[in-house]
Amino acid sequence: MQISIVDRNVDLTAKQKELVDRQIEYSFDRFETHIRAVEVVLNDVNGPRGGSDIQCRVRLMLHSKGEVLVEGREVSVEAAISSVIDRASIAVGRRVERLKDSQGTSMSGL
Repeated sequence: MQISIVDRNVDLTAKQKELVDRQIEYSFDRFETHIRAVEVVLNDVNGPRGGSDIQCRVRLMLHSKGEVLVEGREVSVEAAISSVIDRASIAVGRRVERLKDSQGTSMSGL
């Protein structure tokens, strides 16, 4: 599983990059046979004005056709990463279950 982290207007520290890697490994390890690549994009949309302005977008490219895209905004980089990766993990789980169900249904007619 290829992982790419893009930071726009956010200066990620080594500790924050490590957090992203750990979160991805922990959240998507059980789906690694289904995921080809993970892209995490962090953007400070309000600049120095503050508020819930750290936007995180996680895009998962699957081995089967398709991708899963989840995004959200939080006050800090850490909160944005945790929140969005958790939601992306749930979304991938649903997609994998749907794929299993559709393969099972098509096989039952044989």
